[in-house]
Amino acid sequence: VEPNRVSQLKTVDTDGYNAIQVTVGERKASRVTKPEAGHFAKAQAAAGRKVAEFRVEEVSELEVGAELKVDLFENGQQIDVSGITKGKGFAGVVKRYGFRGGDATHGNSLSHRAPGSI
Repeated sequence: VEPNRVSQLKTVDTDGYNAIQVTVGERKASRVTKPEAGHFAKAQAAAGRKVAEFRVEEVSELEVGAELKVDLFENGQQIDVSGITKGKGFAGVVKRYGFRGGDATHGNSLSHRAPGSI
């Protein structure tokens, strides 16, 4: 697991809410846009592959450039994880619901992967 680095602290005074901005991984300097390069230079952090923002209660316990590693969590602690599934397109019933499909032969000519009589 790659460490995450804090690239910006957002406070109620400056931004209206408390949040931390985190960057993940490493990225070549030639592959970063100029606005992103300036953002990371201000934070004195190496450029990352992705930037994400998380709202927090307090930002005073963190500082810009700090690394957030897995050891933040305790063994057995429950966390919420969300993701995006791989798109499968407009799937038929065999792929989508696991239907068996019809016979390949014995007079079946048009409905091999059709739903049949549901």
